[in-house]
Amino acid sequence: SNKRGKRREFNHPRAKMCIYEDYLRLTPDPLHGKEFPLMFRLSRTRFQRLMEDVKAAEIPFYMTRLDANGNDVDVNGKLVSCFEARLLLPLKTLAYGVPSHAFIDYFSTSKEWARQACKEFDSAISQIYKEEFLR
Repeated sequence: SNKRGKRREFNHPRAKMCIYEDYLRLTPDPLHGKEFPLMFRLSRTRFQRLMEDVKAAEIPFYMTRLDANGNDVDVNGKLVSCFEARLLLPLKTLAYGVPSHAFIDYFSTSKEWARQACKEFDSAISQIYKEEFLR
């Protein structure tokens, strides 16, 4: 008999919608405008730069595309976590000093994927900013 439980389904489009509503809306809510730096320990402007730099580096883990319905998919057309979640999960993990799986429900991911996202983030930051910031 198979001891593994039922495979968990992830709602990546809903997670992306929540990320935009909670953190990345174009016009920040005046009552909560200071939340982003408190949550992630960096400004929205710095996060925008980070997103641009990671996209420009064309790192495979961060390369997703949109399907006809506007959902993020990988090269095989499989629904995957959005680009923003791939950056925000490790940032939030670092900001709060918690294990990588602490936010898997919000970002709609597995423990393994959360761990991989943190490793890929570390590698991407080293690759992109090594010359500029790291010695």
